[in-house]
Amino acid sequence: MPAPQLDTASLFYDLNRFRIEGRLLTDQSVISKYERSIEAIKAGKNCQPASSQEVASYYVILASLRCLTADFGQVVTLGEKALNMTQDPYLVYNQSVTLSISGYFSKARATLDKVSEYDLASLSLTEDDGVRITSILQDTISLDRDVLSDDRVRDRFSYDVDRILEMREILSDLGISDSQALSMLDIAGDVLRSRNTFLAHDLYIHTNSIERYLSISLPVSLSASEIAEMEWECIGKVMEQYPEVPYSSFNIGFTSANAHG
Repeated sequence: MPAPQLDTASLFYDLNRFRIEGRLLTDQSVISKYERSIEAIKAGKNCQPASSQEVASYYVILASLRCLTADFGQVVTLGEKALNMTQDPYLVYNQSVTLSISGYFSKARATLDKVSEYDLASLSLTEDDGVRITSILQDTISLDRDVLSDDRVRDRFSYDVDRILEMREILSDLGISDSQALSMLDIAGDVLRSRNTFLAHDLYIHTNSIERYLSISLPVSLSASEIAEMEWECIGKVMEQYPEVPYSSFNIGFTSANAHG
């Protein structure tokens, strides 16, 4: 698996710094600065045209920027262009993360499914602190990937792996399939994008294996009143589509990113 280029990794890191603030990027001078940096990737180096890998990197990083400006349609379109050019695991992973941040959880899972178990393990063990495979597996309800049984991955992310396995067990006990849980997350994602915002953090997961309880919260940087409105809208839509789900044992909603530090 090719190592990620330093400039590409640095751009992802910089954009993620804005993302964790949970606020839309509206300063046009800042947006233009990153657009110029991203365009430099597409332009190539030393008067040589950019390779297909570099052009794909351009599309994936631009998709990450468009997420921060709430241009969610471009997040999908640019990612599709990139992955039609390459199946590089690092770029596939980053596009999957951007889709998840944008609330496209099913699309994020379908994208991540393009990465083999071997490459998932290799990404998990990279020195790039920005890569955390267990987080995106959790956020896309990818609870049955073989990589979770890899001893090296378990040693590095033991807490995350144990929680994912606990999620799988609780959902099974409640009679809720992975696809149903993912569909309910997509409903929450629709509510998220309708407010022109995105996830400020990975999903917050609370599990209780004794009481068979699982709660999934989408962290956002909005006011308490806005979050309450989103919560009620999400609950209503999920209950309408999945009336049989035991909501006292499994629920999906929103929370303040600041409340979790």
